[in-house]
Amino acid sequence: MIYRASLIPFLTILLILPACNAGQKSGDLVDTLAQYHAGQYDQSFTSAVKLASNRQKPTADKARLIAGLSAYQLGDEGGATRYLEPLTDHPDRALSGPANAHLGLLYAKKGQHPRALPYFERATQLLEGNDLAQAHYHLALTLQKLGRASQAVPHLTIAASNTTDPDLKAAADLAKQTAGYTLQFGAYALPSNAQKRARQIASALRLANLGEARIVTYESAGRTLHHVQAGRFSTSGAAHRRGGFNGCFLSMAVGVARGAREGAPPHHA
Repeated sequence: MIYRASLIPFLTILLILPACNAGQKSGDLVDTLAQYHAGQYDQSFTSAVKLASNRQKPTADKARLIAGLSAYQLGDEGGATRYLEPLTDHPDRALSGPANAHLGLLYAKKGQHPRALPYFERATQLLEGNDLAQAHYHLALTLQKLGRASQAVPHLTIAASNTTDPDLKAAADLAKQTAGYTLQFGAYALPSNAQKRARQIASALRLANLGEARIVTYESAGRTLHHVQAGRFSTSGAAHRRGGFNGCFLSMAVGVARGAREGAPPHHA
């Protein structure tokens, strides 16, 4: 799930600026925002950077937000942080909210979850509507990646309860249902290999009353892996007691495996 701030509050504020204060720069800013919404990120970035040099601070700050969001969409980490970081504590929530949310997502996508956490936390205090629900969702995923699954559950509940996006609601409900620990039998780059591994362990899982194997796809630090998992447990101890399988590793049920302390799952082709 990719976070995309709607920027509706920002656009509303922009359009009601008095003409005597906005002048030509306001019209340029509207055009630049239109480029961003049209997915013309190269153009919106170039236009916004020019407008960011404007001495009229409200116009410049809004241009910096568009520049930062455009850089994020272009995969330009340096540009995104350069223009978004100064806006994270801006008094205008229409600027600081999207800035914090996108910086959080930037670091989360790189697997730098400790760095992402405070940005998502601030975003949940600043955004509204579906943007707020998405911020809670990504905060929950970050908490899960950090091994704080119980703290993630309230945020997943908020996300599912406050969004009008059926995909986000389904993702939040699924993450809440699978929070905790699971047994993992491998992580594969190819879906076909994950499916093959699931078939290999099917009989043993049935005998152990662990149900069917499931294949869960995760993206982290630019990599996509297909994890073969079975069983759900509320504590690591309960999972350890059921983990007497060859090639089985204890893992968080949501997110990448917790790491060496509990046994990182093998990565296969």
